[in-house]
Amino acid sequence: MTDHVNSYYAATAHRKDARPPLRGGIEADICVIGGGFTGVNAALELAERGRRPVLLEAVKIGFGASGRNGGQIVNGYSRDLDVIAKRYG
Repeated sequence: MTDHVNSYYAATAHRKDARPPLRGGIEADICVIGGGFTGVNAALELAERGRRPVLLEAVKIGFGASGRNGGQIVNGYSRDLDVIAKRYG
């Protein structure tokens, strides 16, 4: 499976050409496995700090859970909905 599921992310994602699979060797300071929110952010942070990361993703950026995220606010399990609504609208 290479297409995103029918989600808000898939509907609004900036379409880019498919990235080719890694063939042969590549040199990097660090390898980040997984192109979800955390992996992409880690690779970006490393690059901005002068490192040379390589980001490996098996399918597509945001393919797994990150592409299905509904944007929930998890403000601790002890918060009632009225507290969250008052704080965030």
